[in-house]
Amino acid sequence: MDAHSHQKSPLQPLEIASPDQPIPPTQPAALFSDTSNFQRDGLAVNRAQPRNPHEISEDDNQEMAYVGSHTQSWTWSSPRALQEDLYSVAKVSVERHFRGYDRDLLEALKGLDKWCEHATNLKMVAIKLEQRRIMEKELYQRLRSENQIHKAFGGRKLSIGMGAVLCHHTLWCADYKTDWRRLAPWPSIAEQKWEGEDRARTKVGRYFPLPREPSNGSVPWNYLPMITSSPFDQIWKIPSELDILYPMSQINAEVEHDQHALLNQDILDAMELGPNDVWAKDDLSLDQLISL
Repeated sequence: MDAHSHQKSPLQPLEIASPDQPIPPTQPAALFSDTSNFQRDGLAVNRAQPRNPHEISEDDNQEMAYVGSHTQSWTWSSPRALQEDLYSVAKVSVERHFRGYDRDLLEALKGLDKWCEHATNLKMVAIKLEQRRIMEKELYQRLRSENQIHKAFGGRKLSIGMGAVLCHHTLWCADYKTDWRRLAPWPSIAEQKWEGEDRARTKVGRYFPLPREPSNGSVPWNYLPMITSSPFDQIWKIPSELDILYPMSQINAEVEHDQHALLNQDILDAMELGPNDVWAKDDLSLDQLISL
């Protein structure tokens, strides 16, 4: 063999290092031999040695600014100073929304002292109302633990399709899905728009869409016939005077002795609060309650 045969060919496979053999670090000079292209504003950028993310350079210090903690934005103000601000805002708002009003009409806006007195009364009323609610809740828990509340209608289950209000057939019941009841599909977008936005512009008022027969979309919604519903669910009909007075006379004459079975005797007894009424001795004036 000649001397050239002992030289390795460039096409021969490379030697694979073992996993235990450490890999020598890459020299920065091998990666970037010429740093002249990375000169900018007189500062050399060395990309071979990445900077620690927690390290702050001089350039970063020039952009950062101390903004302080969030608690330093809080300022203490006396209660009277707070009421002065609220008084100014309330007075300006009233003068803006009610131009030309009688300024002596509002007692609280006559001066800052009147306003502070008004705020004190509101605070006292709020405290008393909260005390009443706590007493009412404690009384309710005590009465509930002492007496066993009986279920309406003696716990009997109503017939299918009947509601709890005078046992009328209605859609508003627990088992409304029956074989004999026809349910209307969901109204179309055009019908919802008519019963919503278009009706709101008129003096007629807004109502729920009426139950109508299903359609394949070829017939306009206002030509679809209505599904016959129970009289209790016909809310779109305006009752006459006879419709109002005649059932009341029937109830007063025929159902007066059975009212404890139709409703609930425990509910009727609870309506007579007697000594349990925490609102009976009310020391809050009507003006104070209205001011809330």
